[in-house]
Amino acid sequence: MKLRWWKMVVVWLGLMVLAGCASKARAPLPMEQPLPMAKGEETMGVSVPESLSVADEIAAQPSVVSGEDAAQGQQTERLVVRTAYLSIVVPDPEATMNDLAGLAEEMGGFVVSSGLSTLRLANGDEVPQASITFRVPAEKFQESLSQVRSMASRVNEERIQGQDVTEEYVDLQARLRNLRAAEKQLQEIMDQATRTEDVLHVYRELTNIRGEIERLQGRIRYLEQAAAMSSITVGLVPDEAAQPLRIGGWEPKGVVRDALQALIRTLQGLVTVVIWLIVYLLPVLVALGVVFGLPVFGLIRLWRRRKRRVAVSED
Repeated sequence: MKLRWWKMVVVWLGLMVLAGCASKARAPLPMEQPLPMAKGEETMGVSVPESLSVADEIAAQPSVVSGEDAAQGQQTERLVVRTAYLSIVVPDPEATMNDLAGLAEEMGGFVVSSGLSTLRLANGDEVPQASITFRVPAEKFQESLSQVRSMASRVNEERIQGQDVTEEYVDLQARLRNLRAAEKQLQEIMDQATRTEDVLHVYRELTNIRGEIERLQGRIRYLEQAAAMSSITVGLVPDEAAQPLRIGGWEPKGVVRDALQALIRTLQGLVTVVIWLIVYLLPVLVALGVVFGLPVFGLIRLWRRRKRRVAVSED
């Protein structure tokens, strides 16, 4: 019986050594907390700390990648997650959005989301605008971008980003292998356990490890899918909204044009007045002077003569 327990102790210590080879990903997923245990509970004759489970032990070890994992990392094809954002001006945003959805299917991808809304311009007009996000195979990423540009009257903005997740992917694979090995060892220990409390304790640890395995598998699948299918987001702006800025119906170019027109009209008015003075008013004044001015002038002279005669006679 003692020999059997010593074998189990050796297996448990081997499990701890194996856990020391586990590596953390650069952005590891949060670990699932173990179920609480009764104080002083022992498993298979080996004391287990109250606040630390096997899964936590593995996660707490320093990140060390074995030579095998490093070689695999060098041989693994690089995983790069590519994303792009474009803001383009188009004649009809809704029609272009439908064209982009067709482009995604044509390239072997799919539409993630799309939307159509109304944009109110400064002059009170309402025009449609749209946005769409779709995924295409990574090998058709550049071709899809070229197709999007060809649909635009003008490209207002374009951003392309790439994130290399190869290192994280290799680390996750290493952690997954170690956790599966730990799962196998715990399963063997549970199969050999005879006491109910020992079985329950190992079962808790086994549940924690299996939960972490599922988390790692989900993250690995996400990285594989994100690298295989690149994401493109396109904002569609109508031509009307791309016109020069107007504030409350006011446009600088229009004001300059109106000012020039007013200046020309003013100069025209001044020239018109001068022409009327020379061509029309001056001859009229001369004619009036001849008709009315000469008699008045004669009467004034006659009146002055009579006044002088009266003055001389009085003297």
